[in-house]
Amino acid sequence: MEKVLLNKKECLFLKGIAIIFIILHNYCHEFPSAIEANEFLWIKGNIISFYNHLIHPSYFIISDFFSFWGHYGIVIFLFISGYGLVMKYEQTSVPHKYKTFDFIKKHYVKLFSLMIWGFIANMIVNKLCTDYFFHDIWTIPGQLLLIINLIPNAHINPGPYWYLGMTLQLYIIYIFLIFKKSDYSIYLLLGIFSILQLSCAPDNDFLYWMRRNSIGCFLPFAIGIIFARHQHIIKNVRYNFFIVAFLIAVIFVCNFNYYLWVISPLFIVLLSIIVTKACSRSKVLFHCFERIGRISSTIFIMHPIIHWVLLPNETKRPYIYLYIIVYTILSILLGIIYRNFLNHVSNTNGTSYNKQQD
Repeated sequence: MEKVLLNKKECLFLKGIAIIFIILHNYCHEFPSAIEANEFLWIKGNIISFYNHLIHPSYFIISDFFSFWGHYGIVIFLFISGYGLVMKYEQTSVPHKYKTFDFIKKHYVKLFSLMIWGFIANMIVNKLCTDYFFHDIWTIPGQLLLIINLIPNAHINPGPYWYLGMTLQLYIIYIFLIFKKSDYSIYLLLGIFSILQLSCAPDNDFLYWMRRNSIGCFLPFAIGIIFARHQHIIKNVRYNFFIVAFLIAVIFVCNFNYYLWVISPLFIVLLSIIVTKACSRSKVLFHCFERIGRISSTIFIMHPIIHWVLLPNETKRPYIYLYIIVYTILSILLGIIYRNFLNHVSNTNGTSYNKQQD
């Protein structure tokens, strides 16, 4: 079998790392006095704040790290999505021959089936824990149709679910404009989407809208497609301490400049691949995150419930690491329970949830 850049277990490992970064980011950045992340907008003061906390470390340095950098877990998920699409639909011995509508329908149903029960549970727990309900008329229908991202200023609740609608957009772009087409289509889209972002002010509302949609998330997805199509270029990547240190420094520096910040996902992807190769030497560590990666999708759907239960506030901040540990463990356990629930529902319908996710 021809050697590939990332095998299935390595992809699962990456998903495991990514989901831990994501759930910790979504929890840590909600605490009072937490450092704001440059996720959807670029605010120079945010990176300056992190830099100051870095050179004057405090008790909260680890939570500050995940608060500011944890959102890059999304970049890894996007990279794996693009990489996986090519491996599944372009690199198999028997090419898939999906009709465009059937492809979109299949992936919408997959995302909807993953989301729906968790969405209902989140609504209930949100109301019980905060006495708050969805005040935007688009919140429920927009989320169920996975179009809420497209509606300017729409209230997305649970907040992390913006990722689902954006993912569907990328699948649509893939099947319409990339599948069975040359790489030039990818480069053209990259150019257009980058120009659109760079033409905006760093704190512009339109930039915020693009970053919650496929325009602002296309770069790591495209990198995944390109790397999967041309694995021979970088498939022999190896761990090197100096390269890792260099990439970390580059990522850090990129966050001080708006234009470099837009392209920083490229370096996140390269760093994540090298770290994966290094961690594969440790069977215990690798197996642990691989197992977490297998349930990453259900952890993602269910972790906002634990967020409502352990709602961040000022009184919890002195004990933040205790709450982080409890929050992480409960999120993983709830992800396992939800995975088993979805398997049960799928089996009663004569299908397998595990196979649907492959």
